[in-house]
Amino acid sequence: MDWTYEQLMYINESAFNERSLDRKFGCAPIGTPARQIESFKQSKKRSILPPYTYDGFLNWKIIHGSFDTDLFVQFLEEHVIPHTNPFLDLRSILSNICRSSQTGESTGD
Repeated sequence: MDWTYEQLMYINESAFNERSLDRKFGCAPIGTPARQIESFKQSKKRSILPPYTYDGFLNWKIIHGSFDTDLFVQFLEEHVIPHTNPFLDLRSILSNICRSSQTGESTGD
């Protein structure tokens, strides 16, 4: 059976904190070490869970920490299922690419 792109919905958890965009490498003149001054302050991890389709994001939820199975199922019931349709219609196939919800474990804070 061939599916069309209009039938597909994807969902994936992403995590970030205030240091997510920090550089891992630096530049300096030849013969001098690269130096970086930054805070060692640890920040809370946040996770975002957006379902998306060919025409954009449907909804999303951002929380402190990670999504566990219970939060993931609650999100599906409240924010994703209302946007779905019967099979073979638009938005009728959901592909989960969220590791923590597949294993039932939290990815940590």
